[in-house]
Amino acid sequence: MKKTLIIGWGRSGKAAGAFLKKLGREYLVFDDNSEVSDLPALGTIYLSEISQIILSPGFDPRCTFIDEAKKRGIEVIGEMELGLRYVKNPCIGITGTNGKTTTTLLCAHFLNQSGIKAVSLGNIGTPLTEYLLDPADEVLVLEFSSYQIETLKSRSLDAVAILNISPNHLDRYDSFEHYRDTKLELKKFLKEDGLFIEGKDCEETVEGIHPENYGIAKRLASYMGAKSFSLDGFERPEHRLSFVCKKEGVSFYNDSKSTNVESVIFAVESIDDPIILICGGVHKGFPYAPWKKAFQKRVKRVYAIGNSAKKIAKELESDFDIIFADSLEDAVKKAYLSAEKNDTILLSPGCSSFDHFKNYEHRGEEFIRIANNLGSLKL
Repeated sequence: MKKTLIIGWGRSGKAAGAFLKKLGREYLVFDDNSEVSDLPALGTIYLSEISQIILSPGFDPRCTFIDEAKKRGIEVIGEMELGLRYVKNPCIGITGTNGKTTTTLLCAHFLNQSGIKAVSLGNIGTPLTEYLLDPADEVLVLEFSSYQIETLKSRSLDAVAILNISPNHLDRYDSFEHYRDTKLELKKFLKEDGLFIEGKDCEETVEGIHPENYGIAKRLASYMGAKSFSLDGFERPEHRLSFVCKKEGVSFYNDSKSTNVESVIFAVESIDDPIILICGGVHKGFPYAPWKKAFQKRVKRVYAIGNSAKKIAKELESDFDIIFADSLEDAVKKAYLSAEKNDTILLSPGCSSFDHFKNYEHRGEEFIRIANNLGSLKL
């Protein structure tokens, strides 16, 4: 009897395996870590044993093995698609480049606040198939990455929202247009009578959160019956424009998750007070010139770190005061010394973290540590 092949044994792969076991289906595993893999390598010899492939979001489908599998008529799907085939709950799908995690959490918050049970799943952390091991009667608010959209097939979403789309993951996609079109495909998986929302169609200004996040979350939750839309009790996701502390009238905000140019604009537009920005890291190939317009009358000065610092300075120094810092700690201390009462020191790098940190979480944790340990300085 042919088996399902799971490629990638991370959290989503393990969840898919557990769910297949619950369904009574046999599977094989391939992972770059040979200690957990049933197969020593991906070779076409195994395709005769396989009826279906469940592909990890992190595995690039543009490879000979996947091409050959498709030629032989073997279905290639992802863990999210596997779960959607068995879901009976109402489902909301959310994607975009920046703000999708906050919007997903906020939508679930509004529903729960209104007495409608809801849970956030998908790219936000908990795989859908992991949830389906012990499902409940509640609305599923699903965050989709572009990688997860690539392997969808089922038209099973009751509502879909596509937030802003800006250049990202161009190491995976042939062009920005390819990346954008992949995101937009989420609409194809909306039920015939479902609700579709796009980008800035739903902006609504409230204090402390980006207008797009709030407006879209409110509209989606309203569609599912929510009546209450207070931010009371709402906890922002970690490292996504989250308040850290306030020292001598200066606020510190951690937006370490910001790894592209548009996400920095998104963060800057969300803060009303004058901003001292800390940015930089590993350059991802995007121009920084779009920051000029967004920073006007908002950003007082910029502290640049990492290997992108010189490029940031070259593109912005005609309009802004750019100061180089040797490290994140150096940048935070210099920013604090230069700050005035009611300023906000914002870490929103717009770049990858791998020059000095393990990942964006590590970078954010260091920012929090440094900010909290700053001594009292005369401002």
